[in-house]
Amino acid sequence: MWYRLLLIIFIGLGCSFGSRLGLAPESTGTNESTSSSPVSFSTATPVLALVGEGETSVAGPEQTAATEPALAARVNGEPILLERYQAHVAQMEQAFNRQEPDDNASQMTMTELRQQVLEGLIEQKVIEQQADALGISVSQETVEAEVQRFMVEIGPQAQFETWLADNGLTNAMFLTDLRSQLIANQVFEQVTHNVVEETIEATHRQKQVVFDEWLAQKRAEAVVETYVDP
Repeated sequence: MWYRLLLIIFIGLGCSFGSRLGLAPESTGTNESTSSSPVSFSTATPVLALVGEGETSVAGPEQTAATEPALAARVNGEPILLERYQAHVAQMEQAFNRQEPDDNASQMTMTELRQQVLEGLIEQKVIEQQADALGISVSQETVEAEVQRFMVEIGPQAQFETWLADNGLTNAMFLTDLRSQLIANQVFEQVTHNVVEETIEATHRQKQVVFDEWLAQKRAEAVVETYVDP
């Protein structure tokens, strides 16, 4: 389940960024961390400020007030913007077509892809809500530090902008997804910190099992309203 979420939400990051994110957490002595667990969500070059975004199915996107953006879903009352859902669908379709340029994807395949995007965003929202309950947070400074490290690998600003475009991302999407990934990493470590097996590989596998079960439970407990039909 969790690897599916990573594929859907962070495929753009994973193309170049995921290879740098190691399995061992890097302790910072606070509730913030720039390290990465198996969960795979500047100063010199200013980046955009972090943007916020916030199972009963309802036909069509919801727009409850003239000033409220259209929604793809609500999770425990918190919105998932339709714009964000559509952007991730476009990103995934672009990635799919790039990997399989000669394959005419069936309507069923694209429907499944859109459903996975929606479910991935729902799970992401659940994790962020649980992070709040656990007292986990990530500051803008922490996110921007990660962006700076990433841009050192990518190269000049122009190359970074090209990388974003190639992966169907905007600056805002990149920052939001990166922040969500850093939060998810910390939640993963907190939920699984007591898991210890005889080998590192066995510990990793068992941590994944424990986290998947935890996430499935929290997802089942969540009150989810969806407003799109993939």
